[in-house]
Amino acid sequence: MKSKTRKLLRENNEFEKTLNDCNQKALTDIVVYLRGCNISEYHQEEVRADIMRMVADGEARNENIEVIIGEDFKLFCDEIVNVFPPQSKKEKILITVSEAFSLTGVMLVIWLMSGMIDGILNKTMVWELSLTLGDIINGLIIVITANLIVNYTCKTSLSLTQIKARYRNWFYLIDWIMFFLIFGAIYLIGRFLTFKLVSIPIIIAVLIIAGLFVISRLIDTLPIGQTE
Repeated sequence: MKSKTRKLLRENNEFEKTLNDCNQKALTDIVVYLRGCNISEYHQEEVRADIMRMVADGEARNENIEVIIGEDFKLFCDEIVNVFPPQSKKEKILITVSEAFSLTGVMLVIWLMSGMIDGILNKTMVWELSLTLGDIINGLIIVITANLIVNYTCKTSLSLTQIKARYRNWFYLIDWIMFFLIFGAIYLIGRFLTFKLVSIPIIIAVLIIAGLFVISRLIDTLPIGQTE
């Protein structure tokens, strides 16, 4: 995220705190939906700022958010989003690459900490860690699942709000079932697919992790987008 976008994000977060609780809750769903729209992060924050100003003006007139922007939040957001240019292919590719490096770095941190904790518990000095087939598969499962959950949440944050409220208990049940299935699969894969692919010295692993985060950060600072 670029400095200009980060600055606007902080300003929006502070401004949102001045709104009443009901409007803040509705705006949370709107922001989640905007995160899945095909516009840059900076444009997302611009849309968010415009909507919040409208809501704040409405609060001054004792109007709730439904009166201000209508009951169909999704339609209202789409009309504003369509005014902004969509992300270019270059932007999408760079964002995907940056996120891939960042997520890989996070997964390697978890793998590194897990290996070091095992060494501490077994009271042994750990100089290198083994990367198994199970580690690779579990990493892919976690990354893919996380992306699917994020994309689904963003796309349905406005369209399924009433349905989720009506069938809340069923959604909770489905969420828990999915959680246990995924967790169970990860445990079994890690337990039985222990074929060692490579052994990596800890110092090399740390350097790789640092390099991944640095590259991700450098990609984020590239001059792409129309206004950023």
